[in-house]
This record gives sequence, structure tokens and C-alpha cells, in this order.
Amino acid sequence: MNCQICGGRPRTVFLKDRNVSCGDYFEGRRIYDANLGEIALLECAECGFGYFDEMHGWPEERFRNEIYNGDYHLCDAPFREERPKKLAAWLARNLCPCYLVDFGGGQGRLAELLVERGFRTYSYDPY
Repeated sequence: MNCQICGGRPRTVFLKDRNVSCGDYFEGRRIYDANLGEIALLECAECGFGYFDEMHGWPEERFRNEIYNGDYHLCDAPFREERPKKLAAWLARNLCPCYLVDFGGGQGRLAELLVERGFRTYSYDPY
């Protein structure tokens, strides 16, 4: 499937374990032990948009059942403050200020922190 932003050709950036959560990286341990296989992170060779192709066809109900369910807080306890601070610091060290969209940015804290560092950042979260 070509990029839904510009129609460009995708390339596989890496394969990611489906059951690794953001919290795993912050806690230094696996939160969910089950091995559910891998999913490919793709990047458009034309515009640089990164995405998980198979999720583009998911209905909203599947997102709510498999990701944004009652256990979501278990996999992302530092979502509100700690993770945005760490990610903003990392991005500021590795990128020059630019335009960014934080898709799935929750309440927009990462975007706020990046704007303070000179980025033009917008947050969007459908959930």
C-alpha cells in the first residue's frame, strides 16, 4: 500500500514486537509477556510519513478494544508528563526546530514542550 499522505512508496524501517508498550522503555521491563508477533513500521520514501500499514484499515472499535481499552493506563503510566518531557528533550537534541505533528498526542503536552523549544508543533489525538 502506498503512502496515504502523498502516494509515495514505503520502505520498512524496522519490525516491532506488537506487545511492546511505551511503558516498557520507561520501566526497563516487559509489561505484557505474550508474544503476539511483529508489525512493520513503514516510512514513505517521498514525504517521510511513518506508519503501521495494517492499522489503516482498522475500525474505531478495534482500536478501542485492542489499544485504548481499560488497561491502557498499565502500559503508559508516564503518558501525561514524564514521557513528553523525555521525548521533547530527545527530539530537541536530535532535530533542528521544524514543523511536527504529534499524531496520537493525548492532551498535547509534547507539542507544548516542543513549542517552548522553538518547534512548530501540533497535537492531534482521535481518542
